[in-house]
Amino acid sequence: MKISRATISSWRYTAKLELDNKMSNDELVGQHEVHSLIECAATCQRDCEFFGYNSTLKKCRTHKKAFTSGMSDETGWRYYFPEYLPIRDKVHSGQGSLKHGYNGRRVDGNDLIHQLTKEITSSLYVTIALQNGTTLYEMYDGFSVSDEAGKYQIFLAGPATGTLGDSMLDTGYSARDLSGMSFSTPDRDNDRSSGINCAARSIRRGGWWFNFCHRAFLNGQWSSESWYRPWYPTVTSGTSVKATLMMIRRN
Repeated sequence: MKISRATISSWRYTAKLELDNKMSNDELVGQHEVHSLIECAATCQRDCEFFGYNSTLKKCRTHKKAFTSGMSDETGWRYYFPEYLPIRDKVHSGQGSLKHGYNGRRVDGNDLIHQLTKEITSSLYVTIALQNGTTLYEMYDGFSVSDEAGKYQIFLAGPATGTLGDSMLDTGYSARDLSGMSFSTPDRDNDRSSGINCAARSIRRGGWWFNFCHRAFLNGQWSSESWYRPWYPTVTSGTSVKATLMMIRRN
């Protein structure tokens, strides 16, 4: 089983205090207004190797390569570097596997998430970047995924906080809550829908932890009107989505 579209990253950045109150323009990807350091880290995705955050200005600067020559003095900035490279998916036509940053070893996505979360309490941070430039997020205090024998069940714990709203753990509709659900794909129907394979249904077509069926689904067909309810009711159509990110933090 492989995860498509949604990016999974191991989330651990370390500040380099010797770079405090400096600003770099080297390999600058972009500058963004953000609400918090966590949101700044979330913007450091595919083309970013390190980032700077200014807590006073609430601004974030992301950079493509991790070298810091030619820095200038500017009060309030602190720069963060990953302790190890992010774990990212390789997305082309809709299916991809995840590549570990250290040695290029390719492994199935759910097995990797299980290894990351099986023995350590982790939290899950989800962001959805919209086409209009807005980035929304939701934090779950507890997160883990079981092994293949357990059908890669997802386990979530609250509290859930953020600007997306909770569309996975306690949605108000038990048939849409995802905690405890096994991972379904078009060829493996592990949802609770009688007579319907949510992953194979034409308006979905993607692997996910479906119940009956979902109010959150980050693996829909990209840039398509058939991507149904990526994060309902906050994000109702995949056509408004620019990027999605799921990050794991070890507590």
